Amino acid sequence: MKREKYDAAIDRFAEAVKLMPDYAQAYRLMGEAYEKKKFLPEARQAYQKFLDCKVSPKESEEMQKRVTRLDAEIQDQERRRAEATKP
Repeated sequence: MKREKYDAAIDRFAEAVKLMPDYAQAYRLMGEAYEKKKFLPEARQAYQKFLDCKVSPKESEEMQKRVTRLDAEIQDQERRRAEATKP
Protein backbone atom coordinates (compact mmCIF):
# COMPACT_ATOMS: atom_id res chain seq x y z
CA MET A 1 0.00 0.00 0.00
CA LYS A 2 2.77 2.43 0.89
CA ARG A 3 4.31 1.99 -2.56
CA GLU A 4 0.92 2.48 -4.20
CA LYS A 5 0.88 -1.08 -5.55
CA TYR A 6 -2.78 -1.53 -4.80
CA ASP A 7 -3.36 -4.65 -6.91
CA ALA A 8 -0.60 -6.49 -5.06
CA ALA A 9 -1.92 -5.24 -1.73
CA ILE A 10 -5.44 -6.43 -2.54
CA ASP A 11 -4.07 -9.85 -3.46
CA ARG A 12 -2.20 -10.06 -0.13
CA PHE A 13 -5.25 -9.00 1.89
CA ALA A 14 -7.42 -11.51 0.00
CA GLU A 15 -4.95 -14.27 0.91
CA ALA A 16 -4.96 -13.13 4.53
CA VAL A 17 -8.74 -13.34 4.83
CA LYS A 18 -8.77 -16.77 3.16
CA LEU A 19 -6.48 -17.99 5.92
CA MET A 20 -8.16 -15.99 8.69
CA PRO A 21 -11.75 -15.07 7.70
CA ASP A 22 -12.27 -12.96 10.84
CA TYR A 23 -9.19 -10.78 10.28
CA ALA A 24 -10.98 -7.43 10.35
CA GLN A 25 -7.97 -5.23 9.61
CA ALA A 26 -7.27 -7.06 6.35
CA TYR A 27 -10.80 -6.22 5.19
CA ARG A 28 -10.33 -2.58 6.21
CA LEU A 29 -7.04 -2.28 4.35
CA MET A 30 -8.46 -4.11 1.34
CA GLY A 31 -11.29 -1.59 1.27
CA GLU A 32 -8.83 1.27 1.38
CA ALA A 33 -6.86 -0.20 -1.52
CA TYR A 34 -10.04 -0.62 -3.56
CA GLU A 35 -10.99 2.97 -2.77
CA LYS A 36 -7.60 4.20 -4.00
CA LYS A 37 -8.29 2.37 -7.28
CA LYS A 38 -11.80 3.91 -7.41
CA PHE A 39 -13.43 0.47 -7.19
CA LEU A 40 -16.15 1.71 -4.90
CA PRO A 41 -18.53 -1.30 -4.83
CA GLU A 42 -15.62 -3.58 -3.96
CA ALA A 43 -14.43 -1.15 -1.28
CA ARG A 44 -17.91 -1.04 0.21
CA GLN A 45 -18.09 -4.84 0.26
CA ALA A 46 -14.72 -5.10 2.04
CA TYR A 47 -15.80 -2.50 4.61
CA GLN A 48 -19.06 -4.39 5.19
CA LYS A 49 -17.08 -7.57 5.85
CA PHE A 50 -14.97 -5.55 8.31
CA LEU A 51 -18.19 -4.62 10.09
CA ASP A 52 -19.30 -8.27 10.13
CA CYS A 53 -16.19 -9.09 12.17
CA LYS A 54 -16.14 -8.39 15.88
CA VAL A 55 -14.75 -4.87 16.08
CA SER A 56 -14.95 -2.16 18.71
CA PRO A 57 -17.97 0.17 18.71
CA LYS A 58 -15.69 3.10 17.81
CA GLU A 59 -14.26 1.25 14.78
CA SER A 60 -17.73 0.10 13.81
CA GLU A 61 -19.13 3.63 13.92
CA GLU A 62 -16.25 5.02 11.86
CA MET A 63 -16.57 2.28 9.26
CA GLN A 64 -20.34 2.65 9.06
CA LYS A 65 -19.77 6.30 8.12
CA ARG A 66 -17.46 5.18 5.30
CA VAL A 67 -20.03 2.66 4.06
CA THR A 68 -22.74 5.34 4.07
CA ARG A 69 -20.46 7.74 2.17
CA LEU A 70 -19.62 5.04 -0.38
CA ASP A 71 -23.29 4.20 -0.83
CA ALA A 72 -23.95 7.83 -1.75
CA GLU A 73 -20.96 7.94 -4.13
CA ILE A 74 -21.99 4.69 -5.82
CA GLN A 75 -25.56 5.94 -6.29
CA ASP A 76 -24.23 9.21 -7.71
CA GLN A 77 -22.02 7.31 -10.19
CA GLU A 78 -24.94 5.14 -11.27
CA ARG A 79 -27.16 8.20 -11.71
CA ARG A 80 -24.53 9.95 -13.84
CA ARG A 81 -24.05 6.80 -15.95
CA ALA A 82 -27.79 6.52 -16.52
CA GLU A 83 -28.01 10.17 -17.54
CA ALA A 84 -25.08 9.80 -19.92
CA THR A 85 -26.74 6.91 -21.73
CA LYS A 86 -30.12 8.60 -22.16
CA PRO A 87 -30.98 9.35 -25.81
